[in-house]
Amino acid sequence: MLKSKDFTILLDEEEQRRGEDEVAAATRLLKRIMKNYPRAFNIMIVDGLYARASFFELALSYRKDIIAVLKDDRRELLQDAKGIFEGSKPSYVYTNKRKIIKCWDMEDFESWDTLKGKVRVVRTVEETTITRQNGKKEEANRSEWYWVSTITKERLGTEDFVNLGHSR
Repeated sequence: MLKSKDFTILLDEEEQRRGEDEVAAATRLLKRIMKNYPRAFNIMIVDGLYARASFFELALSYRKDIIAVLKDDRRELLQDAKGIFEGSKPSYVYTNKRKIIKCWDMEDFESWDTLKGKVRVVRTVEETTITRQNGKKEEANRSEWYWVSTITKERLGTEDFVNLGHSR
């Protein structure tokens, strides 16, 4: 899908074949989309399942940047990022509606062994205070996110990066 602030357009679709995973189908789809719509977009936003060196390299071969949720599948990169970010202050903090978002944003990670090149890792800790209807008691909710990306801070600032990461 091509997603903008105000609308979403379905560009194409691909059926997942028996015995293959979602990424194999998405790889075929990306190749076809790049043939038919080579300039339709600059950034792909994907789930953690797509955080594979082969998929990232395919996107880069088309000169497309990619943002993927970072999960335990990329354990070495995630552990490296956690080690660096833990105990350090956030590099950027902002408020979005009733949510306080603390961001850690660093480029030049090389600990993804199977991917050639460096990546950017962004971590957020997001805190929202909600008021329960029964009893009017306030409750704090906290969530933590990690993303891995090929796009630089110069091309996409932290706040816009986080908003895009959540838009998938």
